[in-house]
Amino acid sequence: MIRPHVRAALAAVALLLFFTGIAIVIQPGPGWLSVVPFLLAALFALPAMFGGDMPAAEDLPRIAEQFIRFRAAMIGCFLAALVLLMFAAARLLPTDDFVQRAASLGAAFWVVAFLLSFFVTYYRTQLRLARRA
Repeated sequence: MIRPHVRAALAAVALLLFFTGIAIVIQPGPGWLSVVPFLLAALFALPAMFGGDMPAAEDLPRIAEQFIRFRAAMIGCFLAALVLLMFAAARLLPTDDFVQRAASLGAAFWVVAFLLSFFVTYYRTQLRLARRA
């Protein structure tokens, strides 16, 4: 078990590394080394997410609610991304400017859905542990 303040510090470092990776990627010509901050962020995020105590049985309704909420948001974002990217790929929009904007918005929805998948995984694990307790 990792203490709560250490888990918070690990999460803060992971978040800082994630935003550092984004800052590197948006620069022209980032190269293959831009992957390193994302890998380090994942290494710091894993113990922050899964290094806690087993949840108590009375936490089951709260955990189930959070799991359902994050899963619905993730599925909604993936669906929005799919629709926008399909419109962009089929070029059903009136101008190329709209196609570019739809593709960018679709990619943004996909990134948000991908990040929500980590919360879904976390709450699914917590739900499984709470049912086992």
